[in-house]
Parts: sequence; structure tokens; C-alpha cells
Amino acid sequence: MSTTAMVLFFEFLVAMGAAILTIIAMPHLDIVTNITILSSVAVLSAFLQVITQCTARARNCFLAPSIIAVLLILLGYGLFVYLYITKDLTDTKTIVWVGLAVGGSFLMSFNWWENYFRLISKNSRSVFLDKLMKDVKKCQNILHILSSLLRIAVTAAVLGAYVPLDGMDWEIVTAIPSRETRIIAIIIGVQLISSALCHWFALVACKMHALRRCFILPLYLASLAVMVLFIVPVIVYFEDYKTSLNGTSIDFAGYCNQVVDARNQSLTGSVFPELVLDVTHTLCFLDMSRIADIGLLTEDPRPVCKEAV
Repeated sequence: MSTTAMVLFFEFLVAMGAAILTIIAMPHLDIVTNITILSSVAVLSAFLQVITQCTARARNCFLAPSIIAVLLILLGYGLFVYLYITKDLTDTKTIVWVGLAVGGSFLMSFNWWENYFRLISKNSRSVFLDKLMKDVKKCQNILHILSSLLRIAVTAAVLGAYVPLDGMDWEIVTAIPSRETRIIAIIIGVQLISSALCHWFALVACKMHALRRCFILPLYLASLAVMVLFIVPVIVYFEDYKTSLNGTSIDFAGYCNQVVDARNQSLTGSVFPELVLDVTHTLCFLDMSRIADIGLLTEDPRPVCKEAV
């Protein structure tokens, strides 16, 4: 296999995983689950990290944390599959979405294969890896261009295949309400700014030789911080709701039922309350079929189409 074909093969796997995860699986899962899934896209990187440190044939104090990271990620996969599938063994659609989420996140973890292959080639006697990494370095620019085009093509192909297979109308994809358009624009803006800041801070951390403690650790803690930022408002909303009852006693289970019922009646609230309700619903772990939408901005269009007909 030529160098170009091999690189494009890995890029194809990454693009396929990203498209499956974001287009097919994540819209059917709640926001907290999606945040935790994004932390599992490093499963292959963690495994390659162990191999890299083993091939270095030197005493490395970071080998144990790498092994623990692999085990924790695999444990997270196991708990994710167990909690969703055992909830309703007859719900084949949820089983499919869970399987696609796991498979997509695993394929996405191929994204950093080049970094580890380069380190492994330096510490091993593999002629194939040494030649591969030299060829990649020589034609890196053209490979990046081809990889970007391939990712665009794969994403478009997955979307083009998923829409008709799922019985959706193309108008659902092309006709986005103005409110959702503004939200998407804000999210894209936040993503662009965050990516630029991450790139800049990564460069600064590398120059300071403090990549682990100044960049990697905060990046890992970011997902936990996001969940905390959403869980705290859930507690606040719950306390406010109890206060509004004027002394009437209600536990969190009763609050869960009230939140679900109220959300079925109206989905026109502002963005932040909907996000809080997403997290509340996850913590309640109620039957997802009782709500009209699963996750922010993923309203299921099929019942609406049937009613219109």
C-alpha cells in the first residue's frame, strides 16, 4: 500500500467516524452523554501512548497513567452501553444509536495516528514505519489538502445517505428556522474562537515545555467543567421550583415528572433553559420517548410530517 493510500485510508476512517457520530448518533442522545462521548475519542491515542512508551524501552513514570486512561475509557464505554441498552432491551433503535456512537468515537480516535506512529518509528526497527513517516513528511502539504477534500466528501455522503434512509425530507435539512440559524452561527463562532485559542495556548505551552500541566490537563478537565456548569443550574432550577410551590413538598422524582410534562407542552423557551432541561432529563433518566425532542435543537421531524399529511 502506498503512503498516500494509507494516509487517506486513516483519514477516511476519521471522517466516517466523525460523520456517523455527529450526524446520526449524537442527535438522539442527551447533552451530558454527548459531552462524555467526546472525551472517549482518545481511546486509540491512549492505547498508542502505551505502545509508544513501551517501545522507548526506558523507565517512564507516565506509563501507569496511560494504562489507567485506557482502562477508564473502556470502562466508560461499558457503562454507557450498559445503562442505555439495559434500560429497554426491546428498543432496537437506541441499541443502534449506542453502537454507532461507540463505533464513531473509536474511528475518530484515529485522528492522531501520525503523532504516535512517528514516535514509534523512532524507537523501533521497523523499516516500513520509518519509510512511511519519511514519505508523509515529504508530501505533507498535498496530503493535508487531499485529506480535507476527503473529509468533506465523506461527510456529504453520510448526510446524503442518512436523510433518505431515515425517512426524512430534505426540507428539514435545508429549511432551518431563524432562531436555530442564529444559535448555529453563535456555536460556529464559539468553535472558531475556541480552536484559535487552543492552538495559541498549545504553542505557548510547547515553548514553555509545560505541555502536560499547562494545556493537556486543562483540556481534559474542560468536559468535567462543562458538566458542572450545567448540573449547578439544575440544582438552582429545582430549588426555585420548590420555592414557587409555597411550602408544598416535592422530591426530585416529582420534579422530573413536572419538567418532562411541561416540556411536552412547550418547546419554545430560550436556549439556556432548554439546555438545563436536557441535563435535568439526563439526571432523571426517565423514558426518553415521553419528550418531543432528545437533545437541544434535535426535534424529531417525522411525527410532525405525519400530522401535516
